[in-house]
Amino acid sequence: MQKALVEFELGLGPDTLLATLGRGPENGEGRATIAQYARYFGQTASKNTAAPNKLSSARAAIRYHKLADSVQASDTTAALLGSAYVMLARDLSAEPAAAKNCDLAKELTAAATEAQVVLPRAGRSFGDIPILFRVATELGAYGDRLTKALCQRKD
Repeated sequence: MQKALVEFELGLGPDTLLATLGRGPENGEGRATIAQYARYFGQTASKNTAAPNKLSSARAAIRYHKLADSVQASDTTAALLGSAYVMLARDLSAEPAAAKNCDLAKELTAAATEAQVVLPRAGRSFGDIPILFRVATELGAYGDRLTKALCQRKD
């Protein structure tokens, strides 16, 4: 995992870090350690609100948390993953009107739906899960309306 840390400090992208983390078991790393690093990288990406493209940071956070969840599922990982999906949906919904298109609307709806699937797995360990679930539901409804408005078939 030292290699992943060095790559992270050098600012290498998520593809490189995820590949390194994915090779962890082959290199004798424990599942708990891999999940811990993936959660750390995901949380760091989630907090990168100063990034020029917040959407790419949110998408990277989801990828890291999904890896952590696949390696070692836990209430904490489910909460982080669900929260990252909600943040992505929120950021997509806040895009300027000129940037909104069918693909964005579909991604917003998918992120909200994924949040609604993942958040209940967080259990009762976290008090903000019901709030996040409600926000995901509201964003999903907005995404549905946006999809209907922007994804008209043009035959």
